[in-house]
Amino acid sequence: VLTTYWPTCVLTPNRPTCVLTKYRPTCVLTKYRPTCVLTKYRPTCVLTANQPTCVLTANRPTCVLTANRPTCYRPTCVLTTYQPTCVLTTYWPTCVLTANRPTCVLTKYRPTCVLTTYRPTSNRPTCVLTKYRPTCVLTTYRPTCVLTTYWPTCVLTANRPTCVLTKYRPTCVLTT
Repeated sequence: VLTTYWPTCVLTPNRPTCVLTKYRPTCVLTKYRPTCVLTKYRPTCVLTANQPTCVLTANRPTCVLTANRPTCYRPTCVLTTYQPTCVLTTYWPTCVLTANRPTCVLTKYRPTCVLTTYRPTSNRPTCVLTKYRPTCVLTTYRPTCVLTTYWPTCVLTANRPTCVLTKYRPTCVLTT
């Protein structure tokens, strides 16, 4: 179900149930095999019973997660052409995108995402989600701000990114 802003998908036993929200998505994982189909500009996440696989679609990823918890033998995050996309699960994995291949490490609360591909190593983007809000650091390209339950905040760094709200998603705009 598509909303004007962000979809909320409540994945119930055997079949997913999607409810509308106005601002952000919420996905509750269950032990069966629901499918959460998001918007045109968002990934499709399919929960399977065993292990994740990732497929890159046209500039946007398809991420397949495990039931209840992610396993990181294979990545749960894939790299888009110019920006990282972090898939958040119940247990908040950490995804490190390096040299065209992401790797995943489980953290207890929030993910840390580091992108190296398409960026100089001295100026890598890092999205760090704190307890209440994420922090987004911009590089030469456009970053993705990962949303938590709250709205993201972008901290000014070397290239001075500013986070502004657009109609469909928050965007970090580079100001020199």
